[in-house]
Amino acid sequence: MKKLKFIMIIVSVLFFYSCQTVDQISTFNDLSELEQDDELQIITIDSTVYYADSFTYTDSTIKIIGTKNLRNEESNFIGELNFSDIAYIQAEGVSTWKTLGFIAATGVIVFNGVSYLDSRATLSPNLEIYYPHGGGYGSCPFIYSWNGTEFQLEGEAFGIALGKALETETHIVLPNLNSSNNKYKIKLTNERPETHFFNNICITAAEVGKDVIVYSDNKNKLQPVTKLRKIYDASDLKNTNLTKQLLNEDNLYWESDLSTANSDQNFEDQLFVNLKNISADADSISLMVSAINTDISSSVFQYLHTLLGDELANFTKAAETDKGLISILKETLNRSALKIDIWDGEKWQYNDLIYPEANFVKFNKLVRLPVVIHNGAMQIRLRCLTDVWKIDAIHFDDSPRKELTIFPVEITSFTTNSKGTLEEIKEKDDLYVKLLPGEEIELEFNSVKVSQNKKVVYTVTVGGYLYEWIIDKSLAVGEGLENLDTSTPRIELVKTLLRNMDAFLPIIYDNWKSSKQNVVLKN
Repeated sequence: MKKLKFIMIIVSVLFFYSCQTVDQISTFNDLSELEQDDELQIITIDSTVYYADSFTYTDSTIKIIGTKNLRNEESNFIGELNFSDIAYIQAEGVSTWKTLGFIAATGVIVFNGVSYLDSRATLSPNLEIYYPHGGGYGSCPFIYSWNGTEFQLEGEAFGIALGKALETETHIVLPNLNSSNNKYKIKLTNERPETHFFNNICITAAEVGKDVIVYSDNKNKLQPVTKLRKIYDASDLKNTNLTKQLLNEDNLYWESDLSTANSDQNFEDQLFVNLKNISADADSISLMVSAINTDISSSVFQYLHTLLGDELANFTKAAETDKGLISILKETLNRSALKIDIWDGEKWQYNDLIYPEANFVKFNKLVRLPVVIHNGAMQIRLRCLTDVWKIDAIHFDDSPRKELTIFPVEITSFTTNSKGTLEEIKEKDDLYVKLLPGEEIELEFNSVKVSQNKKVVYTVTVGGYLYEWIIDKSLAVGEGLENLDTSTPRIELVKTLLRNMDAFLPIIYDNWKSSKQNVVLKN
């Protein structure tokens, strides 16, 4: 009895810290507010999911009647579960009882010894962990170009690459780049408490007509747009007219109202766009999306910090070495992407996607789509995990697709206040330049000669990965995480929650709503 009371107190404290909109739970009277036939979702530490139609409980067990789902195989279940084996509990329709989900943070830990809550992970002296509070941090390495008088922010690189197993490349067009004495400069910086690992940095140039706009597509290739055209209309799931909001790139964003942040809507925002008067001979079009990502990832990391503490570093190592967790993270990334569907007259057909890229500076991406006309219009649906994307404008171009000739640009000067060298970032290989907070790389290169009535568009491709909220001062890549345990109870707990993402997303969105409200109040 005393043990369960203590657990409930810890539960309430942790959840109250994380989400101020939930009532405190600390006694059995709070437990008794639930009816015995209320529906519960229970996840045990072996990743079995139980759906309880009715339940009773003692000070150490809960007896349920319902079903269980193990590896997508469902069966009827009547029996008892030990609280010590439970990773997560959620009650349908009772917001207060989302708090019991924090048995995920305490039940496993407390039943194995109260002192475990205060334990610290054994960190290398070369590792430091920082703890996020609120949002607005940007996301990753910042990319600047010299505009003739100062460095101007152009983009963010590999912000979605949490660990080496998720290493990726970001392709950024540099529209503000200008020369000084026929030389160009770009700068890559680490301005947050995290560690960046640069594998390759490549600068390229393309010669195009003066009226041509160049976009990077979702496969990191340059695509020219010669005829920028506006959408016919746009709406959301509530049939709200969004046409004027999405016609022009004016920094007036469509943003989720969070009404889809629930399981009934599959935690998914949806926008519907119609295109008309597409050229009769066009068999494909380019769709251009101008967008920025929100800082909802800060709420995710705050939650992970609450559960993991110093074992965030262990989790980061697991993200590089644990095949199961790597698969989960890739699936999560895919869910966060902006998916693009086309209506074929009977159903929506998935076509392509754009991955998140930046939450500090707006970016533009192009996707090539087949032309499918129904009732005089091409109907397109954009969908993504709730409130991950803010959309500024959507345009299209029905001109025939053209391939650009790309020229590699030689880097003539490499300077850094880190320990890196030019050789380490020339190619994709096992060599990396590591940037710690306050460190940067500056590159200089010569201008490319341009033909008459043409212009040159420069782009930079940056490959690498990062350790979010972790500063790794070790000498060799991976050395800082080398001796960390990736199979601790807390790591297994978080993996269980991530495998059953819809179960813990309500907590994330409660935290995120609270964070956004606080930002509004401060402003």
